[in-house]
Amino acid sequence: MQRLKVTIQLMKKSQRKTFANKYGDILDLAMVEVPVDAIMAFIQYYDPPLRCFTFRNFQLAPTIKEFEKIVRCPLGDKKPYIFLGHHPTVSKVASMLIVEEHELIKKKQNRNGVEGFPLSYFEV
Repeated sequence: MQRLKVTIQLMKKSQRKTFANKYGDILDLAMVEVPVDAIMAFIQYYDPPLRCFTFRNFQLAPTIKEFEKIVRCPLGDKKPYIFLGHHPTVSKVASMLIVEEHELIKKKQNRNGVEGFPLSYFEV
């Protein structure tokens, strides 16, 4: 974290603004001081496959609204797709992700008879 903090401090104001316009205010999260003991206590409950904290009777994960507030990057009317019995078209997915349709088609894969996109495509 120290290297990240130093890198952030070395960024020019225009670079920080450009970064914030693209990714929201996630740089501010890096500057928050968190007690190591608190992180060590929570780490034992983190479930990597589910990407949330799993406790005895519940899972702790931010809602979409909370996530929007955390990173100060509102999604507006571009909310995530919720499965309603039909699959979205590639053009619909492309518009939700704000990417070109032909770029998305290049990433589409078929694994074990299931068509979709690799998780790595959606991770930064």
